Amino acid sequence: MNTSAIIDFITLNHGLISLVVKGLRRNNNKKKGLFIPFNELKISFSKKSDLGNLNNIDSNNHSLLLKKESLMAGYYINELLIRLATRSDPNVELYNAYVSAIDDLSKGVSTAKSVRIFEIRLLRSIGYGINFTKEIITGKSINPSLYYKFEPENGLILYSGSLDGNDIFLGKDLICMANLDFNSFSVLRSAKYLLSIALNNQLGGKPLKTTYVLNHLYR
Repeated sequence: MNTSAIIDFITLNHGLISLVVKGLRRNNNKKKGLFIPFNELKISFSKKSDLGNLNNIDSNNHSLLLKKESLMAGYYINELLIRLATRSDPNVELYNAYVSAIDDLSKGVSTAKSVRIFEIRLLRSIGYGINFTKEIITGKSINPSLYYKFEPENGLILYSGSLDGNDIFLGKDLICMANLDFNSFSVLRSAKYLLSIALNNQLGGKPLKTTYVLNHLYR
């Protein structure tokens, strides 16, 4: 019987890595309890290819407890990270964004706010950050009273047509997004649509497993 398992770790100095954990499935494995999501750990490993081997693991005495909506949001963030992060790339900006998001969720910060901020920081950290303050064609600053269309391959374009589409956004809301100010429901709702477009473009149209559940939670 194979008692090993492959576990993903997000690390500060090595980025996202996958490691073989030998004996994890054994009933008498005394460290099995350490392998829970969002647990901060100290690990050592050896790695000669994309898949390495875990040599040792210990608790860092900093386990974050997520419940209900926060837990599902945490799983969503994990799946986004695994899908979009470059493996074995020490991306400090992404690591810090992840730690901050999970910490906020554990402290009861708004699920929607925590997720939106992480999505923005994630896109920026992998080189696809959104410029919420400039119109792409003219380079002019976003006008809070005007509307703009978001094109994921280009950016924000001044728009004066029908406001029916989910890709049209008020300048005032865009400026709030730039400042990570999500205290307004209208900003949160607009950010959800805009970031969904941007992330779907990066994901190649392949939906996340957690998206369906998260979309049915309070945003």
